Amino acid sequence: MVSTLGLNVRFDSKENAVTSHEPVLEINLKGPAGAKGATGATGSTGARGATGTTGATGSTGATGAGGVRGTTGATGVAGATGARGVTGTTGVVGLTFRGAWSASATYIATDAVSFLGSSYISVQHNNLNNLPNSSPTFWRLLAQGATGATGTAGATGATGARGATGTTGVVGAMGATGARGATGTTGANGITGARGATGPAGATGLLGSFDELAGLACTRAGQAGTIAVSYSAAGAVLKCVTAARFIDNGDGTITDTQTGLQWEQKTGTVGTLVTCTFAANNCPDPRHVNNRYAWSNTGSAPDGALFTDFLERMNGKICSVSTCQGFGGYSDWRVPTLAELQTILDCGNGSPCINPIFGPTAAAFSWSSTALAFGPSAAWVVSFNNGFVGFDGKSIPYHARAVRGAR
Repeated sequence: MVSTLGLNVRFDSKENAVTSHEPVLEINLKGPAGAKGATGATGSTGARGATGTTGATGSTGATGAGGVRGTTGATGVAGATGARGVTGTTGVVGLTFRGAWSASATYIATDAVSFLGSSYISVQHNNLNNLPNSSPTFWRLLAQGATGATGTAGATGATGARGATGTTGVVGAMGATGARGATGTTGANGITGARGATGPAGATGLLGSFDELAGLACTRAGQAGTIAVSYSAAGAVLKCVTAARFIDNGDGTITDTQTGLQWEQKTGTVGTLVTCTFAANNCPDPRHVNNRYAWSNTGSAPDGALFTDFLERMNGKICSVSTCQGFGGYSDWRVPTLAELQTILDCGNGSPCINPIFGPTAAAFSWSSTALAFGPSAAWVVSFNNGFVGFDGKSIPYHARAVRGAR
């Protein structure tokens, strides 16, 4: 079989029971490839094959969303009410605290009050104007508190505006002469001035230095002292210096040389007490020893006669003449603080507990300006009978003594 170019030669030389023909030599001439014929129609679907074996079980799917909640069942029948418990015993009657004792208040049993630093309970109804410390039929001592420790001083407040200049005070006692300083170096001589006319002859003076008088005995305002000598440009200055603590200034005032405070000196004679009020105008002399004043008219404010009558008269704001003047020429008199009032308390010579230089003094309570910190309706008082320090209601009338000077 030979094939060259477009010659296609096929030789079939096999004869058998299948072909049943003689050997044949076929020679075909093959031309160029013709165009592709159209696709034949799709044959009919063949018969379905046998079902395959069952595959392995797949994994469990995700949980589905929860179902809707069912309706709430009907409420069950209420149980029977339990038996009532046993009634408890009645509690004891409590106390009613009425504040500081007042002579104008009516108390009932179980009312409690404070009076002169102690607590009392009323044991009677219609309890009116009975002093707790001297009326055992109406009062019983409930508790007696000890005087508390003095609290720490508060911070210094801001400096207030400067007030108007007051009148010039009396000249105070001269202090002790200080040590003489070292003599300075002598300055250069100045130019000699023209000689002036001869003046008239002066009075004959003491001979020598005044130093020889220093230390000699002298008396000032009834107080013994010694002469002190000092020098100024005007000449020698001699002063009688006393060693006493209290000095009677001779004008109705007393000066305390230890504290620097100036006190009012009382007048009159101890006798019938007078309750002074601004409305009654019944105490024209605020310094009288028998005068008594209420601290407050409204319960706690400083609006009682102690401030509206006593201090107003002492400072020249109430008087019977057209031109008023404060006592001693001063207009800054005030009610002393508790600490200040205690500085003149002296029971060394018995009752009244004060130096006799202060004039007649009632052996009774006297007001301070210090209000009770835990009870605005009470203030501190000092007894010049026995030195007792306590507090009482501001509406109670007590004695007063004015002071001026440093606080």
